[in-house]
Amino acid sequence: MTTQDNKYHVALIARDYPSRARLAVALVNEGFHVDLADDGIAAMPLIIEERPDLVLIDSDIARVNGYGVCSITCSNRLVGHAPVVMFTEGEGIFDHAWARVMGASHSLTNPVDPAELIEIMLELLTRPAAAHDPEIDAQVVGLD
Repeated sequence: MTTQDNKYHVALIARDYPSRARLAVALVNEGFHVDLADDGIAAMPLIIEERPDLVLIDSDIARVNGYGVCSITCSNRLVGHAPVVMFTEGEGIFDHAWARVMGASHSLTNPVDPAELIEIMLELLTRPAAAHDPEIDAQVVGLD
């Protein structure tokens, strides 16, 4: 849900505190409302209760990895509408393809450039809702 002052509401789940803080500051400075979690167990109630407009997930989080959180989020009827951007540890096609299979709308390799991330987020947040369908996204990139 967007906040009352029309800012987009984003959930940022990342294990590494310096990266999480750097991205959170950049997002807040751009007018986003940001909720933070540092592992998969903490992320799930945050995502379900807060219902963010977009979810950012690092693949390398503890307790439930980012791919698991992505899959659960994308398959949940309450929050599955929200696009998910995954941050992967590897630059190889497997990491990015696996993120898409799990339902991510987009994936980036760590370390993430805040300017590039914000550009992608705005694109995802302003495209029609039907374009967020993970099954359609998987077919587009040939992963079905």
